Amino acid sequence: MMGGCCGWGGGWWGLAGGGWLGMVFSLLFWVLIVVAVLAGLRWLLRSMPAGPAGSVMPTAGATAEDPKQVLQTRYARGEITREEYLRMLADLEGRPA
Repeated sequence: MMGGCCGWGGGWWGLAGGGWLGMVFSLLFWVLIVVAVLAGLRWLLRSMPAGPAGSVMPTAGATAEDPKQVLQTRYARGEITREEYLRMLADLEGRPA
């Protein structure tokens, strides 16, 4: 008798070796590979830092902040001096410093 050990024509894997069932399993295999790669990329991108500290690039879904509020925040953090704060505030309000 020719055709393998178990009567399926090629061993225990012979069922998926050819014909329409083999194509279905092959297609399913490649779909699973693509899904796994995409899931891995998605996880990798989520675990990466958003950007350098102090970045001025807006993030997705970010709304425009009030410039005076940004200025106050920078002054409170100590990023700018009092003189710089007052000069920039006057500039935003359109009055001479």
